[in-house]
Amino acid sequence: MKTSAYLIFTIALGFIFASSQVQAQSQKTNVSDFIGTWNYTSQEAPYAYQEGQFVITQEDGAPSVDVLFSNGQEVEGENVRIENQQLKFGLYVETEYVSIQLERKEDKITGHADTTDDVIALTAMKES
Repeated sequence: MKTSAYLIFTIALGFIFASSQVQAQSQKTNVSDFIGTWNYTSQEAPYAYQEGQFVITQEDGAPSVDVLFSNGQEVEGENVRIENQQLKFGLYVETEYVSIQLERKEDKITGHADTTDDVIALTAMKES
């Protein structure tokens, strides 16, 4: 009787552990969640940088980001990575290094850019 109860208890714990692993993996953010062209806006940014696009791709399994500003300037993101369910990267804007953190929330991306002077909020919608 004790052996049966122990076996049932062990199996139940195994199912609980397996289901928690599946749930954790399904909540993980992948590069594929971000791939595409995203039109961003930020009212807090300097005028030339208030609108533009993030072009997010995957090359050899790693994320890649190009930022196209409305003034025609194009900048490649550096140190692009997924960390804590966010897409993080940096880039140089007029000789200043800017760190960007983006998070996917349903059909949009929200995030911020950290500059030496300020933290600038931004929002992006996926281009159809």
